[in-house]
Amino acid sequence: MGLERQDQDLHKEWIDEKFDINHEFTSDHPKYLKFTLSRIAAEAGYANVLDALISSGSNISDKSGKGWTPVLNLAAKHGHIGTVEALLKIEGIKIDERNEHGFTPLHNAVHKDHKEIVEVLLQAGANVDAQHLYGTPLHYAVSYCHKETVDVLLEKGANVNAVNTHGMTPLDYAKGQNVEVLLKAGGRSFVKAFNKGIATAVKTALLGTAIAAVLFATETIAIPIAIAVVAVIAVALAVGGATYMMLKPSTKVDGVAVLMDGRQEAASAGRFA
Repeated sequence: MGLERQDQDLHKEWIDEKFDINHEFTSDHPKYLKFTLSRIAAEAGYANVLDALISSGSNISDKSGKGWTPVLNLAAKHGHIGTVEALLKIEGIKIDERNEHGFTPLHNAVHKDHKEIVEVLLQAGANVDAQHLYGTPLHYAVSYCHKETVDVLLEKGANVNAVNTHGMTPLDYAKGQNVEVLLKAGGRSFVKAFNKGIATAVKTALLGTAIAAVLFATETIAIPIAIAVVAVIAVALAVGGATYMMLKPSTKVDGVAVLMDGRQEAASAGRFA
């Protein structure tokens, strides 16, 4: 390993004393009350040292100190892309493993606006919509106005309508330079949700019509079939409208409510014209 090449005497002492590679050191520093060698290497971005430690049996998922390991989280948080790439090559690495605060490596990278690391993690299969108490990575990117990172997340399919524990979506947090790109994504979501609502209504209406016909034929209901069909379709469309309202994305961003209402009115006029 690297230590053997750099200091043979120290390496020999290491072997003779059967030093535990996962030993927890202690200090008086509030950030490093307890720490392992792998934690220091990951936080400092020493990819070669970390590789040597891992080769010697270092636990990459060890939660030492204040919980700021696994080491992938640390490397992502501190912007060490070389270390992140090296760790991702390790068989069995848990790309979405959380630290004690519930952050995944992607959350950490997004929070610190390390766009290149965000791209690397997503390319390696990180969950773009991983939830945390305060939301998905997109919630954080929008909240901190990390525009380029927002773009990367949206390109990978991040959900603009994901709801955090406070009932807020990324659209709710949108401000400044991020509004345009989010509204474009939100608009696509809106159209998809609206169309889904209409499809649900039509499907329900057709099913309702068939049911009404059967009931009329068996004299279960004593009203003209035409009235029954109209009534069922009206109810079905109302259900479809409710479905649409449930699926409709957040409209709390200034200017979006008018856009949404305009589309809804136009669609309604077209349906009942």
